[in-house]
Amino acid sequence: MNDIAAKYVCQVCGYIYDPEAGDPEAGIAPGTPFEHMPEDWTCPICLQGKEFFEKIIDAADAADKPPVGTLTREYRNDEIVVHWYRELCSHSGKCLKFSPQVFDMDRRPWVSLEGAAPEEIIETIDRCPSGALKYSLPPGSKVNPEMAKGVGWLHHQEDEAAPVKIRVVANGPLLIEGPVIIDDINGQQLQKGSRFVLCRCGLTSHRPFCNNNHLRQGWQVDRKP
Repeated sequence: MNDIAAKYVCQVCGYIYDPEAGDPEAGIAPGTPFEHMPEDWTCPICLQGKEFFEKIIDAADAADKPPVGTLTREYRNDEIVVHWYRELCSHSGKCLKFSPQVFDMDRRPWVSLEGAAPEEIIETIDRCPSGALKYSLPPGSKVNPEMAKGVGWLHHQEDEAAPVKIRVVANGPLLIEGPVIIDDINGQQLQKGSRFVLCRCGLTSHRPFCNNNHLRQGWQVDRKP
């Protein structure tokens, strides 16, 4: 696919940016490649930033597509590094709920490490159900390393003898607690970790990982007693 003509899709609402059309209402002229748009441009539908968009891959480019779960971005200061794997995110909003001063999807960048103490950030990331957010400590950090080895730690490894738990969410995804290895249809490893949220409806754009499209599209299959 010619990069100039490449379309990008918003992973939150599904809006597709077509460079041939541009976004005239935002001052983006037709013919503007996605990479050349201002960094503060936002999706005209859900107002998310460019970091929430992904290039639409056709068959000719499929071999060049990064593997699912590739690191999207790092946010760091002297005390903590937050690693974000966008394609693993199930958009459950746990981080927004527990540390809104740090995680705010209406802000650019959406992660501000100055919003809370690193210990609070660690506690929040340990609650992330999908493993999309992880943390590590940079050299010289004053954070107690013993409290930074929870399930959200970048190098966390569960006891290999621990049982794998799978919980079905009503009209929603499968919550996986590892240790697990997820292979693709060709038997190639996609991810290895201890927490994942897997799609059950087939509507996700990041198969096999849930991205909350079941809610956006009103998918329902389970009847509550």
